[in-house]
Amino acid sequence: MESKLSYDQLKKRFHELKTKLEEQQPEEDRLKENHKLYQAIFEHAGVAMMLTDFRTGKVEAYNGKAHLEMGMTAGEYEETDSRDYLFTDDETYQENLKHLIAQGSHAYHAKMRKKDGILMDAWVSAVLVGVGGKKHIHSIRVDITDHKKAETRLREKEKRYRDILENMKEGYYEVDLAGHLTFFNTAFSRMYGYPPEELLGMNNRHYMSPETAENVYRFFNGLFRTGKTPVPFLEYEVIRKDRSILSAEISVSLHKNAQGEVIGFRGVVRDNSEKKQMEKELRAQESLYRSLFDHAGFSIVLTDARTGSRMAYNKRSYEELGYTEDEYKELMPSDLYESGVEGFAEDIRTVLEKGSHTTTVGYRSKSGEIRDFFRSSVKVKIRGKACIHVIRADITDRKKAEQTLKESETLFKTVFEAAADPIFLTDPVNGRILDLNPAAFLGSGYSREELLDMAILDLVDPDQTLTPMQPEDFVKELEKHGRLFFEFFHRKKDGSKLIVEISSCLAEQNGEKVVLSLVRDVTDRKQKEAELDRYRQNLEDMVHERTRKLEDAQRELVNKEKLAVLGQLTATVSHELRNPLGVIQSSGYYLQKKAADQDAKIQKHLKRIEEQVEVCDGIIEDLLEYTRGKKAVLLKENIHAWLPELMEKMSVTQGIQLHGEFPEKLPLIFHDPAKLQLALVNLLNNAVQAVREQADQCKLKNMPYAPDITLCVREEKDLMVFEVSDNGSGMDEQTRNRAFDPLFTTRSRGTGLGLPNVQKIIDEHGGKIAVTSAPGLGTRVSFSLPNKGGME
Repeated sequence: MESKLSYDQLKKRFHELKTKLEEQQPEEDRLKENHKLYQAIFEHAGVAMMLTDFRTGKVEAYNGKAHLEMGMTAGEYEETDSRDYLFTDDETYQENLKHLIAQGSHAYHAKMRKKDGILMDAWVSAVLVGVGGKKHIHSIRVDITDHKKAETRLREKEKRYRDILENMKEGYYEVDLAGHLTFFNTAFSRMYGYPPEELLGMNNRHYMSPETAENVYRFFNGLFRTGKTPVPFLEYEVIRKDRSILSAEISVSLHKNAQGEVIGFRGVVRDNSEKKQMEKELRAQESLYRSLFDHAGFSIVLTDARTGSRMAYNKRSYEELGYTEDEYKELMPSDLYESGVEGFAEDIRTVLEKGSHTTTVGYRSKSGEIRDFFRSSVKVKIRGKACIHVIRADITDRKKAEQTLKESETLFKTVFEAAADPIFLTDPVNGRILDLNPAAFLGSGYSREELLDMAILDLVDPDQTLTPMQPEDFVKELEKHGRLFFEFFHRKKDGSKLIVEISSCLAEQNGEKVVLSLVRDVTDRKQKEAELDRYRQNLEDMVHERTRKLEDAQRELVNKEKLAVLGQLTATVSHELRNPLGVIQSSGYYLQKKAADQDAKIQKHLKRIEEQVEVCDGIIEDLLEYTRGKKAVLLKENIHAWLPELMEKMSVTQGIQLHGEFPEKLPLIFHDPAKLQLALVNLLNNAVQAVREQADQCKLKNMPYAPDITLCVREEKDLMVFEVSDNGSGMDEQTRNRAFDPLFTTRSRGTGLGLPNVQKIIDEHGGKIAVTSAPGLGTRVSFSLPNKGGME
């Protein structure tokens, strides 16, 4: 334990402490002043300053600029981590942090998001420092947003100027005082024909002839000495790398550095080739215009407005008046005027007052003839002198033609107005009526004013079947054919109709295309023609009817003659044949009995003899029935009594199944059973022969075939209808038309009396018969009998 100090020792220690404190006081004051100074610098710095805990990232010290430029209050800023407002990815943040740790300091560009969301460009300088035993990051942040924007604008402006420089057609160059190229654009390199790497540093004498180089030197040297050039551009020739020659023009100005010292020249080079070519073309055009002036098809004269004398003229101006050039020179323009000096002077005054004047003037030719000219005069100034430029054309012949045309128009107008038929002029686009003659409105019932407010189609009767063409289609047809002739119904104002014939063509009126239509009323003529047509038709009908009757009478007479002969022949033949046929039939029957035990071959031949005898007997029966058959005896009976039996018997004898379609109960009708059965048998026999022929045809073609023959009986109102149909070979139109002609047959063993007998029987019953048929599709024969009976 320290021993207590004596008073002297304490006094001495106090004195030492006092001395020491007195020595330290100035240093503390200085430190306080420095602290205040640094605090003021920190607080009022124009940049943001922050002291951030390295470990936690929390801001421990900052100045006002730090939170104000972020748009935050001091409290908000203290609660914010720097990563909250850094607008950067984590990888960049970590990379910056690594640099700071490794080097102890790091400066970098960063984007930060202010409180209001606006991005701010900042330049950050960070240093690692130790404060109070802890590691901190001392950061200075400078807002460079405006600087960045200015930098961007500067780059854009530089790019724009560079783009302009690189894309301009003219060449831009810069040379030093010795004439070496120090800068140029792409157009300059392209014009001079050298690659940029060769052209850079090249002296102008390398691509110019010595004479050209000397001229360029004097041009540039004059600018260097006097500050100006005698002419804005210097024309010269450049020798390209490929030794071709470029005609160019160059402008030049002094190139100065920032201190105003001349360091070279710069300017623009233009390819003068096109200009030279244009000058060449202008000279050619001048020659052309001179040629046009001299060889124009009309007179051209340039006159001094003050003296009235000619300054220039072409060859046509004197030749068309019959003068030589020497003669023309001796004459004043007023000497050629029909109206003399006064008329010429008046024209000059008019042109000078109005600036231009057109009129018709009479000129006196060498022969003394006065010829009419169209004269166009314009006041012009040439080399400061007022002149009159005159173009004149001889219209003497045209005026004569106009007079002839006028007379022709007068004649046409007279014909137009006096024509008895209506004449219309219409617009080809919309069909509106443009003009018409008196006959047009007198014949239609409309007034002229009403018609001029209508279209030509308004006159067409809307009830007619023929639809008129639309105007555009109508014009196309007129252009194609030249003239169209057609017929229409026109409706008058009172509603009555006219039949009109219209002849239309294209014409011109006042330089415009129009449709000219001549309309003729043919109503009376058409009515008379229609009446004549009726008379002619009646006469033709009478002639046809009389001819038909004569032909029918002739056929009937021929048939009667044939039948008379056939009747006599039939009577003789039937008598003479039936006796031998009876003997053959009896003998055959006897032989069948005697040869009953013989072989089948003999029986077959005996059977054939019997069948052929029946065929011959049938032929005789047909002949007798047609020529001398008894008239049908009509009895009121039921056909059902014999019809099914007939169908069954026919099916058995013909070996083909026949189909019957008829109701079980049929009404009683007046008929002759024997004759009606004969008619049906004939029809069914024909059907059997037709299906057999069709079967043979299908067999040859290897086609399947099923024969079908149907007899259908039905009632229709007061008629009983019988219909025999088959799917046999059928008949063509010619055969069908002659099917009922006596003795007409298409079969080798037919008599041609089957269908005529059927027709005869049906006629005796007061019925009608009809045939429909087609080759390969079969035949349908139907006949109807009066049904005056009642149910059984």
